[in-house]
Amino acid sequence: MSVQRTKKSAKQYLRKELKREKWVFEEVWKHPSMKAAVREFLDEATEESDLVDEAKSLLAIRDARPPSPDPATKHSVVGKPDKAEWSRTVAYSNQIARLASRHVGEFRTRVLDGQLLTHEEATPFLRSMALASVGLDTCRKKGIPLRHHSAVASAIDVMENTPGHRLYEMDLDVSWKGGSTSLRPWVVTPEFGGNPFGELSYKATDGMLSKPYMALTWPDSVLDDLRQVSRFLSKEFPWSPGRATWFVLTGETPLMTSSRMTWSQKSYAIDQERGFSFSPITIHAQPWVNEKAVAKLFGKAQRKILQTAKCRISQRVLDVFAFVMDRRLEDPDLTLAQLGREWNRENKNRQYTSDRGFRSAFENCEKKLMHFNPTERQEETGEELGIKN
Repeated sequence: MSVQRTKKSAKQYLRKELKREKWVFEEVWKHPSMKAAVREFLDEATEESDLVDEAKSLLAIRDARPPSPDPATKHSVVGKPDKAEWSRTVAYSNQIARLASRHVGEFRTRVLDGQLLTHEEATPFLRSMALASVGLDTCRKKGIPLRHHSAVASAIDVMENTPGHRLYEMDLDVSWKGGSTSLRPWVVTPEFGGNPFGELSYKATDGMLSKPYMALTWPDSVLDDLRQVSRFLSKEFPWSPGRATWFVLTGETPLMTSSRMTWSQKSYAIDQERGFSFSPITIHAQPWVNEKAVAKLFGKAQRKILQTAKCRISQRVLDVFAFVMDRRLEDPDLTLAQLGREWNRENKNRQYTSDRGFRSAFENCEKKLMHFNPTERQEETGEELGIKN
């Protein structure tokens, strides 16, 4: 099959050949080594089969990574501190950073020559395929500067080395002002197909609203060394690995959140009509945060979960709900109209004047109490309960 040497045609061809989910394909398509392979194809230096080989190699590395938890069920709301709370939060965060600096001096001296990176330098540093695949000694031996270089992977080969092991090899072209070199790093998987690569988290922006990224690191590489330092800091200090990484390179203080709500929402379907959602709310607040601000933040999270500002349920409605569910355990075929009449006979002082009122009480309680969204229900027909005012 002959593919036109345009970026659009190459992308369509690869998508058809790989037969993977769109988001997986886009992840591979945007990879630096894939971009390099596409450029070579457009320059007529390679054929379409080389594009496929490159993409499959990247997929093999990607698939070797452990699956990440589904983030769709996790939510958070961050509070807005007042001026006094914010000043105290900044002071607190800066002191934690001073204490953490004692643990990163050796890395900064050995790798960064004691000079912190600027934001403009840190991002290319973290995205460098050379620093992700080779160690500091190799960089110095080859004369590769850790700042201001370009690294392009021309090929990544994946092959069976010995039974139970897989060999990854990469052709890497590195260039910088006044020099260039070629590297061929390699790594063998642990026995029984384990994952030899590390995952370095980093958050590459200013302040609290930073965006998370992930870099794949080869064993004993410069970035793998950084990954281990960041991992240590995240265990010893109240930081995520991503914020710790950015701190090690730039010295930027990871600012603590003064207050935050988190919750995980999971629905359990018993059948097509019945179920419940479990959505516990966790409060994270520094002890100096105003209690009214915490209450306001809780209300915001509560409304997001329950989709209503009215959370109170009267005792009568709760009793109606329990009555219906208990009776339907005994006889699942009972209609709400029948149960409404039975309720009124047994509860002379808490009667409903119509089946609509009884039905509304039950269904609204079920929705508020269990916050479960069932499939569309068939409307039950029933007579008025016949209560005389």
